[in-house]
Amino acid sequence: MTKLKYLVAGALALSASLASASVILQGTRIVYPANSKDVTIVAENTGSQPALVQAWMDRGDDLKTLDTDETPFVLTPPIFRLNPEKTQSIRIIYNKEPLPKDRESLFWLNVLEVPPTLADATDANALRVTFRTRIKMFFRPAELSGDVRKAASEMQWGLTQIADGVDISIKNPSPYYITLTDVSAAVGGKEYKADGQMVAPFGSITIPLNGLKTTEGLSKVTYSFIDDQGANVTMESKAK
Repeated sequence: MTKLKYLVAGALALSASLASASVILQGTRIVYPANSKDVTIVAENTGSQPALVQAWMDRGDDLKTLDTDETPFVLTPPIFRLNPEKTQSIRIIYNKEPLPKDRESLFWLNVLEVPPTLADATDANALRVTFRTRIKMFFRPAELSGDVRKAASEMQWGLTQIADGVDISIKNPSPYYITLTDVSAAVGGKEYKADGQMVAPFGSITIPLNGLKTTEGLSKVTYSFIDDQGANVTMESKAK
């Protein structure tokens, strides 16, 4: 285990454009109901070689590691070997440290794949390549009413004319995190898009509507968000 930690700490992560991970997660997000004993997500090795896998949580700091994890969750197993075409369930257990009860809390699950050539390396100058998958986990208090779909339908949208274009303001009056993957508006038969963002509970953001110069003729927006199952859902709303 000590050797693995040393190798992981010194690893060089390559982007997906150069290589791709063999270990994948069977899910794009996790919802942890506060009244659940634990939740489980499955890791699968789709490659042809065994891999060593390290899993840990963080609060949004992607520089955290297993050794510096300060979240109220225990993962079992935190380190394991995963053979080709095999799966491994990762249990996430809440340790009951107090968390807000009036809104969701956001954490991140990290799964680091260490290829066998790295784990067995003895040359200190050898290229060390690892692949990390990182997905969101939403801790959901039992006291919350409604759901993400209802929350997304109740977001409040505003339009502001600025010197060089149009900004869209988005207010989330709900206790849920809402992940927007697409925001657009059609004016004069042309579609204008804004970058997707995540809106925190009871929070608000402002994003530019790319290319649009005036609010004239603009009264509604179309947006897509990710639901609890990881599906994209599209809705429309009036904008003021």
